[in-house]
Amino acid sequence: SERQDSRFLIIAVDDNDIQTQAQRNETGVGTIKDPSLEKLLKNLQTYQPRVIGLDLARDFKAAKSTDLDSLLKTLTNQKTLISICAPSSGTSSGKGFSYPATAIAPEQAKENAGFSNFLESDTENTRSQPLLNPIIEKELCPTESSFSFAIARRYLEAIGKPYEPPITKDENYAGDLKLGETSIKRRTGLVGGYQGDLSEPPTYHILLNYRSFNGNPEYFAEKISLENFQHLDAGAAKQKVEGKIVIIGIDSEYSAPDIIFTPFGKVAGPIVQAQMASQIVSAVLDNRPLIWWWPVWADVLWIAVWSSVGGLIVWQIRQPLQWVMGATALTSLVGICWAVFAYQSGWIPLVPSIFALVGTAGVVSFLTFRLRQGGSRRINGAKRPSLIAVDSLTKLFQNRTN
Repeated sequence: SERQDSRFLIIAVDDNDIQTQAQRNETGVGTIKDPSLEKLLKNLQTYQPRVIGLDLARDFKAAKSTDLDSLLKTLTNQKTLISICAPSSGTSSGKGFSYPATAIAPEQAKENAGFSNFLESDTENTRSQPLLNPIIEKELCPTESSFSFAIARRYLEAIGKPYEPPITKDENYAGDLKLGETSIKRRTGLVGGYQGDLSEPPTYHILLNYRSFNGNPEYFAEKISLENFQHLDAGAAKQKVEGKIVIIGIDSEYSAPDIIFTPFGKVAGPIVQAQMASQIVSAVLDNRPLIWWWPVWADVLWIAVWSSVGGLIVWQIRQPLQWVMGATALTSLVGICWAVFAYQSGWIPLVPSIFALVGTAGVVSFLTFRLRQGGSRRINGAKRPSLIAVDSLTKLFQNRTN
């Protein structure tokens, strides 16, 4: 658990909000009806947030009875609004949708819109965080930045943390990207315990390091429903909004579900988007560690070391001290891996190392047991088949005495 990220406010449209809009007979196509969205954005504009992330599909015209499209355009021109879009492939939705094209020009979308972060290759309960995508779909989603990364970048650049893109080579990303003095390492297909699909598109992405408040990632930042926010007095609303990142999205499991599978269970989409943006902002401003990992050769070396430890304990130490040392080694391995992950966000091999430690100890124990056992090794004059393979291995231990 960590303290809440006070730089964020999540305005979550829940089932009660949706029902209330229906009771007022509000007009509009989207889940948030146009009058409510217009009123919300006007209020936010008054209270001067640093960034507004609109986690809503708005690929349609607003109702004629509102000035919503004009307001969206104004907020975009003011460098306040980041809209979301999705390419026709590569997302969990299976189909794409455009940025608010009725209010934002295509050339504006490159810097003021972000693509949906969720890849089809992310299996249930796992989640990586795409940041950049060199394959730009100009019709629906003409931007290379993900929605959450565009939000984080806009916020950080506004407070003097410039963005330095990674080198592009052969239409692929190479090297790290930088925000201020913070370098962000790219995740490839094979990373520690996350064995991603090597056929994934050449997206620049990292592992998502969730932030929890009192053990719950849904409340890592302040969250308020749409209707509750609209009923705040001006002073309270300004305190919640001024200078912050405000993300607007759907938190409904029934009326208009936007649910993402995470290691913590089902979490509303705007909360996961805010988690992603918070991870980048916190890494740059608070030095909150990103999840890091070793190269494959270091993983192999680490596993080999623990395999050797297991073998040496059985080979060199007598019982009952052998059991004590074995338990100590196993506890130390688990403790080291847990401490590195919990306090330094390092993902180093645990389960493979346990198998190596216990497996090698078991093999060496069996071989030394056979050497100590002695006795007949033949049945009716023929060597036992099970001992043929063992004999070739026990030659390594012939110099060891009982």
